[in-house]
Amino acid sequence: MSSSNPWGTIKTPTADDYISTRLVEGFESSGRVSVFWAKTSEGHNALLIKYPCLSKDDTLPAMRAIRISKMADEQSKARSILIELTEDGILQPFMKLCEDIIDAVTKAVPHEVCSHVRIRLEIWRYMLSLSSGKLGKHEQKGLIAELRFLREVCFKAMPANEAVKAWTGPLGSPRDFSFGRLYVEVKSNRGSANSKVKISSEPQLAAKPPEELYLCVLGLDEAPSGGISLADEVRKTKEAIGDDYLATEELSLRLAAVGYSDDVDYSTITWDITGKGSYLVSDGFPRITPADLPSGVSEVKYSLDLSKCDAFKVELSSVERAIGEYNGRTI
Repeated sequence: MSSSNPWGTIKTPTADDYISTRLVEGFESSGRVSVFWAKTSEGHNALLIKYPCLSKDDTLPAMRAIRISKMADEQSKARSILIELTEDGILQPFMKLCEDIIDAVTKAVPHEVCSHVRIRLEIWRYMLSLSSGKLGKHEQKGLIAELRFLREVCFKAMPANEAVKAWTGPLGSPRDFSFGRLYVEVKSNRGSANSKVKISSEPQLAAKPPEELYLCVLGLDEAPSGGISLADEVRKTKEAIGDDYLATEELSLRLAAVGYSDDVDYSTITWDITGKGSYLVSDGFPRITPADLPSGVSEVKYSLDLSKCDAFKVELSSVERAIGEYNGRTI
């Protein structure tokens, strides 16, 4: 895609509620999906996406300095999304956002266009709001543990797209994985060198019947060479998804939400797996829950000593089986 301004030759329309457009190269104006460079009557640069009216309809995110509108034309049986830049100070990032959305729409099947636009907008919302710094070692270890659980457990228990959507922690859920009333919290530690894991809030290990909650821990020690890197885990997870493009998009959204970027080199720090453990969090499990706290106390962080949790140990295959059974699959 050219780095020159694609809106440079588009005239600003004179009438309110009108837009001037130029078809993006590679699309047909009469096709089921069309994309246009556009300019509004306010002189704002924009991107216009048209797609079939019976397509899946997603709620689109709100973004600073970018106005997002959806319209439906019953006569032409088409829907439209208008993505409009309202502040010229971020023209270059906005142009890259538009190019990214065009790429997503090009690969999407018509009825999923709105879903792909939603995901790319959410990815960019995280990218524009987060600092461009590199994830620290603790954050890398935690992300490796979650990706490995996703790949080695969830992908075996359910379709990849459903599994990635169940990875709710990066999007603000108190637990890392949510399967209806079944939840999994994934942690990393130093394996045999340290039996403790950090619990970052009191809701993390809180569950009441009929809810089920599991704690899965992956031991990781920094390796001088030959170990696994975060870049390796991201690549392997994308490869495991295969050609399910929407699942790959959902994965990219969650990676962006935690601050991961492919543009940052994560191949230089590697890790050895030094242990694994899985626990059923039930009555008697050592934990702090919201019900344990006096009024006015919240956001409690504490260390959990796994050496005191042997009575609650389960096989990882049991967690996989529980996830599969909850989602109607026999494993």
